Amino acid sequence: MTAFALALAACVASANDGARPVWHAGHEREVNEQLLFCGRFASDGAERPVLRFASSNPCRVRLNGAFAWYGPARGPKGFFRVDEVPLDAKPGVNELEIECAGYNCASFYFQKQPSFLKAEVSSGGRTLLRTDAKEGPSFFAASPAGRVKDARRYSHARTFCEIYEYPADGTPLPLAVQPEIAELSRRAAVPDFFTVADDFREVSDGFYVAPVNRTGFPALSVNCIEPGALKLEFDEYPVDGDFKPGRSKVNNEIVWRFSAKGRYEVEAFEPYVLMAARVTALSGKFVWSAPRLRLYRNAESRRASFESSDPALDRLFAAAEETFAQNAVDGFMDCPGRERAGWNCDAFFTARANVLLTGNVSQETLFLENFALPPHFDNVARGMIPMCYPSDFATGNYIPSWAMFFVLQLDEYVRLRGGERALAERLRPRVFALVEFLRRYRNAEGLLENLPRWVFVEWSKANDFVKGVNYPNNMIWAATLDAVDRLYGRPDLAAEADRMRGVIRKRSFDGSWFRDQALRAPDDSLSETQESTETCQYYAFYFGVATKELYPDLHRRLTVEFGPNRMGRGLYPRIWPSAPFIGNFMRLDWLGREGLVAKEISEMKGYFGYMADRTGTIWENADSADNGSCCHGFASHVAVFVIRDLVGVKSIDSANRRIDVRPPADAPVAWCRLKIPVDGDVLTVGWRREGEAVSVQLPEGWRK
Repeated sequence: MTAFALALAACVASANDGARPVWHAGHEREVNEQLLFCGRFASDGAERPVLRFASSNPCRVRLNGAFAWYGPARGPKGFFRVDEVPLDAKPGVNELEIECAGYNCASFYFQKQPSFLKAEVSSGGRTLLRTDAKEGPSFFAASPAGRVKDARRYSHARTFCEIYEYPADGTPLPLAVQPEIAELSRRAAVPDFFTVADDFREVSDGFYVAPVNRTGFPALSVNCIEPGALKLEFDEYPVDGDFKPGRSKVNNEIVWRFSAKGRYEVEAFEPYVLMAARVTALSGKFVWSAPRLRLYRNAESRRASFESSDPALDRLFAAAEETFAQNAVDGFMDCPGRERAGWNCDAFFTARANVLLTGNVSQETLFLENFALPPHFDNVARGMIPMCYPSDFATGNYIPSWAMFFVLQLDEYVRLRGGERALAERLRPRVFALVEFLRRYRNAEGLLENLPRWVFVEWSKANDFVKGVNYPNNMIWAATLDAVDRLYGRPDLAAEADRMRGVIRKRSFDGSWFRDQALRAPDDSLSETQESTETCQYYAFYFGVATKELYPDLHRRLTVEFGPNRMGRGLYPRIWPSAPFIGNFMRLDWLGREGLVAKEISEMKGYFGYMADRTGTIWENADSADNGSCCHGFASHVAVFVIRDLVGVKSIDSANRRIDVRPPADAPVAWCRLKIPVDGDVLTVGWRREGEAVSVQLPEGWRK
């Protein structure tokens, strides 16, 4: 036999059944343990071997020393998504490494579950390499990955800061078979993993700045001249050539400790978001390269682009796409740094951008499926839908209105985006359990009163008026009942919603404004407070309580006199202003629905243009440069404003190759051109205005 044939025979000799979940024996509940699984397999070069793996926590895969993958995609509690990775194997023997974390830590990022890795490499129907507690050439061996367990939390929502010791201890560890797992498909598309080189420029000794905010795995080339420790600090927003550690309540740092001289290539195990970085020798003596970043972002949206006669608007669209891509790699996230959590409400807005920027609903299906599968949610009241998932809720907290936004998203997923009806049916019991849960809080007039836990409207003064009867929460609740009727045929709930809107109009509107709140007096009578917020007005119009016909004066004040500079002009100072999340986005969305596109686009630039200019992404708060995330998934909805309202793409029927494009009469640009992916292709659509005439460019072979 040839040397290759002998190697191949050795690799498949005892691998005649599938992989098993394994972990360091007796350590499956150990906190912050990271293992390096190593194995070899032979390839004849004719057929690409495929790695299939699942894990309770993230893994990094290297083939023959080179990065190959990061995953798997996240699933709900008790279910684990399987990533399938075609390997660029060389002919002959290949070395495969899977570095796997076992956090065993409650977080919003990965749920606390016993650690395991289940992996196998196969080719042509043969298993070449797999995990099991056995030893031999066809099985993975495991050793410590060099991670220091005693590390502080990275943030309240993620796990631990990364500290490593190099060279790592290569002592073999005993493996034990773990319980079998319930497997799910990945669903999410392959992310971008390419490395951005020569992007960070040194602005002062050891301090580097990149042109835009990006998410990925920061890396360094290190020459250790004298053993010691090297620290990499980073952040999303550089301030005056420096940055504030802990600016957004995270510990943005990685430490590598080197006990031997030599050259090393080091790279973060977890993804982070950064625009600035600082490298410091804590001890020892080093020479290091400028940082580089291996990207971790949605690859599908990269094919979307927009250009127009307004360069500022082009930059804003690019920032929206960048923001989306960083927050949609395995489901929707709030932010790619501090939390990486799948929050409801955030996802309602991100999902709209998703279908337009990627041409499919795979990410949204993954997100919704995670809520559908578990029999119950740990530490959340039965009947309630978690505020974010898959996440741990040690305090039992939840946001009632975020569960309502979940139902609104599900309705749009099925009705407007062609989502899986079967998934909506699977969620039917969960939706009706939510309805019955919330109806317990109806008062004699049919309004929700004294809702439990975290009653939330938005990050503004509006959240000071949530006790008792909160009218914004009741407005969205009425819209939720309508959505349940559309999804499952419950006209009784739609009738209840109509009655609620009548009561809200009677009680909340004071003749000029909708008031936010009503409270009980000692004699049990219910009276409205005099507090009115800008956001309450938007909830009213957004969710059908108010219309232009019913409230023409309020409609005029909101559309004409409100906007980004309203408080600066001293207009209506007693009406508390909105925040970006979610009042300003509701306003812009509503302006688009009202056909006021020129105002919508102008205000969008006022609200978010400076964010795009400073970081190339769109922020969580108006002042995120001081204390928040500078890349928040919901903000990618800016792309929806551009595509749907400015370009005028109202619908895309790929089956019949028809596209409905209606340029707005008051468009604030002379021309625009949009490229978006649809069914694996990229469509180009746009228009040019010359005098009163508008010429529309449709994709080749498509018609209106």
